[in-house]
Amino acid sequence: MNTLMYTHPLTERHLSFVKEIIGYEVVGPIGKTLACGDVGMGAMTEWKDIIGLVVKRCGLSRREG
Repeated sequence: MNTLMYTHPLTERHLSFVKEIIGYEVVGPIGKTLACGDVGMGAMTEWKDIIGLVVKRCGLSRREG
């Protein structure tokens, strides 16, 4: 998303609802060059970092073979 979208008050309310009411963990966004060309907060966390979090939190390990 664009930084202006991320910093909008409704986004804050939506994220609070997702975290506090539903109980989901929110990862990100991160800052980098966005699709619109701006540089700032709003990009999705890198997929490799998300996979790393899932592996760690679920106690998964790499299978050899």
